Amino acid sequence: MSDTELHAHLYGSLLLDDLYYLYSRNKPRWSIFTESFKKSYFSDPDLSGLFEKSDHSRKRLEKYYYYLSSGNFSRFQTSFDLVIALSSTEPEELQEILKRVSGRMKGYSELRMLFSPFDPPEAFSEKVGALCEAIASENRVRPLDAPLKLAVSLNREEGLYQSRYGILKHLQSVNPSVKKELTAIDFCAKEEGFPPSEKYSFVQNVLKENEAFPESSLAVLYHVGESFSDKSVESASRWVLESALMGCHRLGHGIALGIDPSLYSGRNIKEHKKERISHIEFLFQYECELKDFGYSLNLDELQAERNTIEKMPEDEVIIHYDDKTVEKTRIFQNWAMEKIKKTDSVIEVCPTSNQRIANIKVHDLPLWRFIENDLDLVIGSDDPGILKISLEDEFVLIQNELKKKNLDEKILEGFVKNAEKSISEKLSKRLI
Repeated sequence: MSDTELHAHLYGSLLLDDLYYLYSRNKPRWSIFTESFKKSYFSDPDLSGLFEKSDHSRKRLEKYYYYLSSGNFSRFQTSFDLVIALSSTEPEELQEILKRVSGRMKGYSELRMLFSPFDPPEAFSEKVGALCEAIASENRVRPLDAPLKLAVSLNREEGLYQSRYGILKHLQSVNPSVKKELTAIDFCAKEEGFPPSEKYSFVQNVLKENEAFPESSLAVLYHVGESFSDKSVESASRWVLESALMGCHRLGHGIALGIDPSLYSGRNIKEHKKERISHIEFLFQYECELKDFGYSLNLDELQAERNTIEKMPEDEVIIHYDDKTVEKTRIFQNWAMEKIKKTDSVIEVCPTSNQRIANIKVHDLPLWRFIENDLDLVIGSDDPGILKISLEDEFVLIQNELKKKNLDEKILEGFVKNAEKSISEKLSKRLI
């Protein structure tokens, strides 16, 4: 089993007692939670006496917070929105939360933190500095081979992630704790509407700065292919591949790349016109490679489809998953996985998260196709507090399924070795 945690969100790692702490120090912004709850569950949550010290209230709080059933991203987000409603992410709070979570992390751990997009630059700078200083303080008492590190998550909106990256680089130059403890940036939150290709120039700039200033290099982490309600599985798989091709060091989840497309048999999937056209252009670009791999491709038909789509008044096209579409999608995924293997990208797999948030049964997890295609993988717990799990639980889950599938349990040893060589400082070639 591995203690190296490479995919965990700081505020997704809270336990129930941490929620009581947040409630005791902040004025809850209940509308964040209640609006989210109503949207996801079509009813209002009962907030009366929710934080009273009684068994009844505690069980109700557990029900609202711990996400233990299979559902969808929206319902999971409701649990996270409860945390957001209770928190302020002020420096004092960040330092206390970091200290609490640190005590639960056994080995080397990279913790991700997404700050509010509404925080002005001064507040963002103060919070990052406070969090890094808290990490530095914890690392002074943790084992030398089990430090904590920070990955600051960035919103995907144009303009915001560039400005915040600039702030982070400035902080590295003036704050020794930030320079040492901040080892990665991460793109997370809503995927839909934010193609990775839009960030190509930005990622290239980060990689160039890493080469120029290796003493403060930052790994680029990218949540991709986890939520793709606006596109086909094939297009979402392309997003994962594009993230790897543009140099992202670790890819979060990548569900679309490894999910069995037969799970979509008989369904109609809506895809935005712009996205479908982008995918057609991609197929043109890689025509020869795809054909050599066995992917059926007719350029005349594709061009005719593009012409038709461009003239459509509707904003979406419908893709029907018949046997032919399923098989083509599978071939495309396998081709994409072969190309990713030739890059240095590592895929972060979070099995329990994939089960519950993406509603995928354990025997259908993308993990198994990733193993079959020999991709570089690491295992993470994602939001161990909300999901009420540990990294050890993830390994036990995988081990049990390996036995059922008659697969070699030495695969687990590969995950451990991959984790050790896939920490952000090594992937970004930081000069230590």
